[in-house]
Amino acid sequence: MLLSIPGGAWADRRTNRRGAMIVADIGRFAAVVSLPLAYAFGALTMAHLYVAAFAVGSLTVLFRVCNHHVYASVVAAERYVDGNALLSGSRSVAALAGPSTGGALVQALSAPFALLMDALTYLVSAVCLGRIRSQEAPPASRGEGGLAGGLRWVTAHRTPALLLAGVATLSLCQTLTTTLFVLYGTTELSLSPGAIGAVFAVFGLGGLAGAYAAPRVVRRIGIGPAIVTGFLCFSLPLLLVPLADGPAAWVIAALAAAYLGAGCGVAVLDISANSYLIAVIPPTLRSRVMGVVQTANFGVRPIGAVLAGTLGTALGLRTTLWIGTAGAVLSVLWVLASRLHRVRELPELPAHQARAEDVERALWQAVRDHGPPLRTSVPYDEPRGMVCAGESHRIECMFDSSEERLKALRFLRNVQVRHLDQTDRWIADEERRAAEQARRRPPPPPPDWALERGKRALPVLVHTAQCWEPFFMQAITREQALEALTRGGVPPCARCEPDKALGVLD
Repeated sequence: MLLSIPGGAWADRRTNRRGAMIVADIGRFAAVVSLPLAYAFGALTMAHLYVAAFAVGSLTVLFRVCNHHVYASVVAAERYVDGNALLSGSRSVAALAGPSTGGALVQALSAPFALLMDALTYLVSAVCLGRIRSQEAPPASRGEGGLAGGLRWVTAHRTPALLLAGVATLSLCQTLTTTLFVLYGTTELSLSPGAIGAVFAVFGLGGLAGAYAAPRVVRRIGIGPAIVTGFLCFSLPLLLVPLADGPAAWVIAALAAAYLGAGCGVAVLDISANSYLIAVIPPTLRSRVMGVVQTANFGVRPIGAVLAGTLGTALGLRTTLWIGTAGAVLSVLWVLASRLHRVRELPELPAHQARAEDVERALWQAVRDHGPPLRTSVPYDEPRGMVCAGESHRIECMFDSSEERLKALRFLRNVQVRHLDQTDRWIADEERRAAEQARRRPPPPPPDWALERGKRALPVLVHTAQCWEPFFMQAITREQALEALTRGGVPPCARCEPDKALGVLD
């Protein structure tokens, strides 16, 4: 929570976020694998556990804030919803299979050595990321808003700000409900631990169903109505939790229905809202804004937990659950106030912003490949403008004046002309190679029969292979030659005598 905004600012200024994600995976692997190693040598301490947990959490923040840039560079804008659906489905599968798999590994190997399998998953993630090939957006300059740039962008745009307020309210109320659920289930509903575990498993099944349904919901009703649908499908089923009472079968059925619907709703909300935010946030602010979103989403959860304990003690568990679920239902009012429910398609960048981004991306690539177009007196450790990472130093391109922008664009044109000239040379070489191969290739054999045509493409003579001339004659079959000589009235060639060869005179 504390590192999301600084981590987002750091990620926005990087040129290779995918590499940072790989480093984060390797770091998390090292932190987790250190625990069973320390246990094996009898050196595991609580301090070691705290340091490893902090390292894994910090590197997870780094991974998440870089993930949005890499995702946008790999997935086309029109496929954002489908891509997020796949990610949400994979998380739901992990939530379903993870606890049972972890329990089996702990029972078979003991807890410290079961962590080895968890550590290996980070290596698998690093290998998969290493196989991705993408061109990420150019890095942001240090003058583009700093740490507070993401927060300023959110507060300056009404729709994302109200969407974030709705998400934070929903997260607060959901945390309040979840904190009390186990105590509520065991004390007031007399549920066994197995029954409570089964209810939580149903939530994962709902997430899978929501991941499957979300793209279809968005295509049917639009991105804005899908977000509203996600809010309502997440919150309304939770009203069954404080309503649950009576026979054990009814209670378990009500709770299962509540968490199945909530799991489906949160998946639809997560997929549609993330797709909308990735599409609407400027590339140079993407990680900082998503850092603000993560801070708001996770930052209210400790508050929700404290409120759950305070209100549960003062008002009772069921009353507090009514407050939490009612607040979750009302959180959709933030989104309705933003008029996001009227948005049907994912927003696109304005034309001038899209053109500027294309120019900056092309220029950044040219500078990275060919060096900077101009030098300035600004030290490399205090870059301004567009910063590009070289092999062992930082390259800077200054855009503080119109003259310098023109120099940079002319440099880009020269690079592109040079590439065009090289492509023209490749085309000429290929044409020359094709011509040489055609000269070496033996000519095709002449046809057995040919029809010579004169003016207006009228048939003049019938020939055999002896008189074949491809520029004046048309290859025909034996049957066509007979037809031309007998019924067509076309005379035979006196030199090659096709009528004798065909036996027409006999």
